[in-house]
Amino acid sequence: MKDNAFLIIIYLGAALIISRISFLKVYFSIWNTLILETFLVFIGGKNNRLIWNKDKFKKRTELEKIALKNLFNLYIGYTVTLVVAIGLFYLAGKQNYYLILCLLIGLLVLVLFLWIRNPIRCMWIITCILLLAIPLYFNQKTAIMHLGIFLPSIILVQSILDSCKEIKRSIINRNVYTSKGFLSRLKWIPAMMVGLVLLGQSLYAVFFIVKTFLS
Repeated sequence: MKDNAFLIIIYLGAALIISRISFLKVYFSIWNTLILETFLVFIGGKNNRLIWNKDKFKKRTELEKIALKNLFNLYIGYTVTLVVAIGLFYLAGKQNYYLILCLLIGLLVLVLFLWIRNPIRCMWIITCILLLAIPLYFNQKTAIMHLGIFLPSIILVQSILDSCKEIKRSIINRNVYTSKGFLSRLKWIPAMMVGLVLLGQSLYAVFFIVKTFLS
C-alpha cells in the first residue's frame, strides 16, 4: 500500500469531488446503500429497508418516522459499512485487488437475486458486475488495481458524508425520529448523538488508514 500511497490520496480526493457532483454522487453512493440495506434486511427485515426513488434515482428511507430501535439499527448499519471500507483498504494493503473485486461482485449478485425487483436497480447492478468482471476475465492487472483502490475510497468518503447528513437531518428535521417515554422529550438529541458518534468513528477510520497504510 505504501508504494501506492500517492495513488490512494488521489482517489480519496477524487471520491470527495465525486460526492459533490449530483449524478456521480448518487451513482457511486449506491455502494454504501447496498451494504447498509443488506445489513438492515438481515437484522430487521424489510421494514428497515432503504429504497431508491425510481424517478430521481435517489436513495431515501422507507420510513418517515424512525423509532429509537431503528435508529440504533441504522447506527450499526453505518458502522458495518465503515468496517467494510476499512476491510477493503486492508485487502488493498495486501494487494489483494482480485479479492476486493470478487467480494463486491458477490455482494452485487446476492442483492440482485434476493432483494432487487426494480428495473433501474437491476440495470445498475448488472452494469457494475460487468465493469468489475471484465478486468478480472481479461486479467487486466492495472485496471483491477485501480478499481481495488477507487471503490474502497468511495465507500469510505461516503461513510463520512453519511455521518454528516445524519447530524444535519437531526438538526433540520427534529421530528423525523420518534420514541416513547422520557426519550420522546429529547426528540432529536439521540439522533444527533448517533450522528456525532458516526462522524467521530469515521474520522478515526481515516486517521487509522492514513497511519497504517500511508505513513
